[in-house]
Amino acid sequence: MIYLLDANSFIQAKNFHYRMNVVPGFWTWLVQKHEKADIRSIDHVYSELTKETPTPDDLHNWSITNKHFFHDSKNTQTQQAYTEIANQVAQHSAYSQGEIARFLTGADPWLIAAARTIGAVIVTHEVMVPTNSTKADKQAHY
Repeated sequence: MIYLLDANSFIQAKNFHYRMNVVPGFWTWLVQKHEKADIRSIDHVYSELTKETPTPDDLHNWSITNKHFFHDSKNTQTQQAYTEIANQVAQHSAYSQGEIARFLTGADPWLIAAARTIGAVIVTHEVMVPTNSTKADKQAHY
């Protein structure tokens, strides 16, 4: 089984239970598991984790050092799956145009497309926002 990690899986690990300076073994383990092709992520997640910032954090630096962990998602099959996902989301009446645009500009639809293409499981901390939520910018992630 192949597992694809969402950006928030890295961020939550870094910020909470697996702080990089406290549990460096976790981060070494990720790379070791990647080498066996069990755990990986994609280039769009890499872009989210390495956004230009005046003070790059440890995760930013780890991501750059381990760029090989983040696989290319520009192949034809993944692009076709992304197009299908984008069309489905765009036709869904529950989402506003702003929510659709925000979702489609992030890594999530690419992660879903890559998982669909290679038969992987997505590891994420995303949750559905209930329909009765008063949260200003409701998030819908699959």
